[in-house]
Amino acid sequence: MFPTARLWAQNWVKIAPRVITALHIVYLCHLSSILVATTRSACILISAFGKSIIDQLQNLQLLPAGVKCIAPKMERFVAETDAYRTRSVHDLITLKGKTAVITGGGRGLGLAIARGCAELGANIAVLDVLEHSDDVTKLEEGTGIKTKYYRVDVTQKKSLESTFEDIKNHFGSIDCLVTAAGVGTGGPFVDNSMDQINRIISINVTGTILCSQLAVQQMLKQGTGGAIVTISSIGGHGGIVGQKNAVYCASKGAILGFTKSLAVELAESGIRVNSISPGFFLTKMTPGYQAQDVALLEAFEKPIPMKRFADRSEIKSIAAFLLTEASSYITGEDIAVDGGILAA
Repeated sequence: MFPTARLWAQNWVKIAPRVITALHIVYLCHLSSILVATTRSACILISAFGKSIIDQLQNLQLLPAGVKCIAPKMERFVAETDAYRTRSVHDLITLKGKTAVITGGGRGLGLAIARGCAELGANIAVLDVLEHSDDVTKLEEGTGIKTKYYRVDVTQKKSLESTFEDIKNHFGSIDCLVTAAGVGTGGPFVDNSMDQINRIISINVTGTILCSQLAVQQMLKQGTGGAIVTISSIGGHGGIVGQKNAVYCASKGAILGFTKSLAVELAESGIRVNSISPGFFLTKMTPGYQAQDVALLEAFEKPIPMKRFADRSEIKSIAAFLLTEASSYITGEDIAVDGGILAA
């Protein structure tokens, strides 16, 4: 019994019939199985045949020159493949045919991230406690994607279970998750009530964990990998001068630890988990914006090395990138979108 050998080629459809015919005629046998890696070089697996047979076939010119045999045990270590030429950046940065679940996607940063995913072709399931948002429906305009809005509290496990079940049934799969639901209430730590503390932790931490768990359960059933992006904060990396939000920072620090640990746990399954730490974004929820408090807004802006607030478009691109194959070797990382605050 010869060891297993593998043949690698860019276009196995044209090559496989010649290989099968040659082995059948010359050696009176059939290929026992054929494996095809659709996104990389195709792999033709010949069971119970050794390298010597492949060499003979090549000597007889029964195999094209572009086909090569990988020695047993070396088949996992194929150096310098041509994937960098055959897979363009445009091919990698796409979510076409995928389903992305965005919590907190009814407004703010979550809505911007939902739009970014829609622009790359993903169908969008938005989870939010708000009434249905017309902005979510508008995601379908000009993109050709489907959306569905779920009014649900991310801290309620039973409601989430039925929601994720409906998402799977409606869209057919769950491929991506962004946990953008969160609250940022603060105030002096000594004055924080138990209700305030529980609300921050339950939404920011428990909500992220519950949604991630339900998404991962479905991704594992599908067996095709997946990508999760959690939303932390620069506050998760340390205190911020002038801010009184210790419990909020604790919740976002928990997200960083959760993300890294889950990324390692799921790495072999092909499910990647990364986080984003936003800095100061100018939205309608930014403290001081509604009151037109210029002094407060300038105080927020002062410590930013780039001397300006971020725009929501500057987070949607990062989140979408982390969900695509363009980031296929990135997991367990946190990307700060903060204008240089954490680097200063």
